Amino acid sequence: MKTGAVIVLYNPDLGILSQSLDILCPQIDLICLVDNSSDSCEEALPLKPNVHYIPLFQNTGIAAAQNRGIDYLRLQGCHYLIFCDQDSTSPIGLIAHLKGAFESLLQAGLPVAVLGPEPINPKTGRSYYNKPDNNIRDIQLTVGTDEHQFTEVFSTLSSYSLTTIPILEEVGGLDESLFIDGVDNEWGWRARHFKGLKSYVDHSLKFEHHMGQSVNLPINIKKSAPMRLYYQYRNFFILSRRSYTPSFWIRHCAYTYILKLFFYPLFMSPRIQNARNILKGIRDGIRYKSSNP
Repeated sequence: MKTGAVIVLYNPDLGILSQSLDILCPQIDLICLVDNSSDSCEEALPLKPNVHYIPLFQNTGIAAAQNRGIDYLRLQGCHYLIFCDQDSTSPIGLIAHLKGAFESLLQAGLPVAVLGPEPINPKTGRSYYNKPDNNIRDIQLTVGTDEHQFTEVFSTLSSYSLTTIPILEEVGGLDESLFIDGVDNEWGWRARHFKGLKSYVDHSLKFEHHMGQSVNLPINIKKSAPMRLYYQYRNFFILSRRSYTPSFWIRHCAYTYILKLFFYPLFMSPRIQNARNILKGIRDGIRYKSSNP
């Protein structure tokens, strides 16, 4: 069965992207690059035969771009689908191991929505999944001759997460109304709540993932651009009203965003723009009327 990958681009570092493609291309049948940048980078990027490039010439949001890539890979007859980042590099052999682990979960009778490797903070060496509220249960399975330690979670990061086209058709595509923040979380929560399909992390498969610089506050807060602040606050109010959003996520984000509400306008440049985007996000999030449950 064919394996396809979707990589959403936005003003990418072409050097890092080229390195990533060099590693991914031998592992995957077809890679779809969907470019949200205003200018095409096709001529500057030597494309390999199994790489397809779709320029959108505007920032449509990560969810819309991912859905565009999914549609293309579906038409090409792909079964497995992997979401990748433009600035993350996978270890050699990661894709084959992910597919084997995915199938082992299915063979064990577990209802799988998505499986992801364990993302590691390259600065601290610690896992991003050291969050007890997000973890549901640990599962030990033998895959071939190797013991795999899985953790069932409410949602996975999209980076190198593996699912299938039939599962995406059953659950539905990514929520384009969210644009960027919370897109991967929402899909995992929706799959769990409405279809009973679960998200898993395989701790035997690891990759380094950068999630931005932290701000020195009582809790770990990542630095955000003014545009991201808008969507963080907007999407918090949108997702908090949905029946399937976990309560721990609402509590954690409420605490974080209350701190950021004061910290960013007072101490983080551009202060005025940060304040405006936060207030606009709160306003639009409260006013938003969603067709989702």
